[in-house]
Amino acid sequence: MANGRPNTGILLHAITRYPEVASAHTLQSHEQRIPPHQDNPTSALSWWSQLNSRILSGDSNILRWVNPTIRILRLDVGRGPTYYHKDQKNECESNQNQSKPFHFLAGQWLDVHVPSVPQAGGFTITSTPSDALPLKNDSNSNETTEFPYIELAVQESPSNPPAAWLWRPKDEILGQELAVRVGGSFIWPPPDIPLEDIGRVVFVAGGVGINPLISMISHIFKDPSKLPHSPSIHLLYSTRSPTQPGPGGDISKHLDQVLFFPRLRNILHSQQSQSQPHPHPQHRRQHQQDDRFLRLQFHLYITNLHEMPRNPPADFSLYKRRIKTTDLHEVIGGKREAIRNAYRSKGRRTVCYICGPPDMTDELVAGAEEVLGAGVGKERSVFYEKWW
Repeated sequence: MANGRPNTGILLHAITRYPEVASAHTLQSHEQRIPPHQDNPTSALSWWSQLNSRILSGDSNILRWVNPTIRILRLDVGRGPTYYHKDQKNECESNQNQSKPFHFLAGQWLDVHVPSVPQAGGFTITSTPSDALPLKNDSNSNETTEFPYIELAVQESPSNPPAAWLWRPKDEILGQELAVRVGGSFIWPPPDIPLEDIGRVVFVAGGVGINPLISMISHIFKDPSKLPHSPSIHLLYSTRSPTQPGPGGDISKHLDQVLFFPRLRNILHSQQSQSQPHPHPQHRRQHQQDDRFLRLQFHLYITNLHEMPRNPPADFSLYKRRIKTTDLHEVIGGKREAIRNAYRSKGRRTVCYICGPPDMTDELVAGAEEVLGAGVGKERSVFYEKWW
């Protein structure tokens, strides 16, 4: 984020619920959910917090357009008085001196109420949980290096009133008050599977279905030391390119407009630099013995790509078609290997996360379950969410 303290803001009134995550299997779209006030009143509502959230109008990283149809907003959180929920009458008590950190799990969404719009809009959080926590300059200072934030990628949708409001000109949304609540059970890590059991993670995204998965993938690669070992990470991402090169042109120059492609490319570049051998023998041995070095295997499917580039990319696989079930089977490793590894005690199990439009999700979930099984609870290996 930008240096310096911003001087304009959006006030976020955040109602945060720690979700019940007995199962991460869901058929429900984060775009078409029951609004918060219609939820079961006995659901686990932990606390309310009033948070100051600011958008820097002068910083392209805070409010920007990825392409003509996707806008990314970063909202500052965690700098206001906290209001704790006391009872079902919605009575609150405040702590004016301390802000409660904004907690969520990678893959979750926000129910967002915007001014003058009665219905809530559902938007997946695309940042990582640690991005919402304050960072310290050093152990002897209480000053933070940057403001904590949550990030949303909002697709232009004039027929969706909350999304249309968030697509208004910057000057019209700065300084407004929003009400949000965290929800969702499509999360990383899987709630019923120990991390030490997982040896392979397969992410499959279709279009804006990349939103929850980019939060998960970024979270995993942000601090690999939190993993007990290094599972293989695979991403199959199917989408359209917002722009196309002319005849004989190179698609590579247009890929930065693909949602979150630059972020994924940064992960690829980072792992390339980490894989370089250290010149000092002792450090080289330590690097070879470190089993937490992660590698992302990235497969990008551009469905409206007319011709392949003359020089294919070296760090990821590019295709000019949609994802097929056979692609997924190949990445999973085949049915025989999956069955053999499914319940080995340590580091051999495959889990699969799929998020995309309904037809694609149905087809690929069936294909994944054909190999990995369609269990429940601790036996579940395929998790998915649909969007419309």
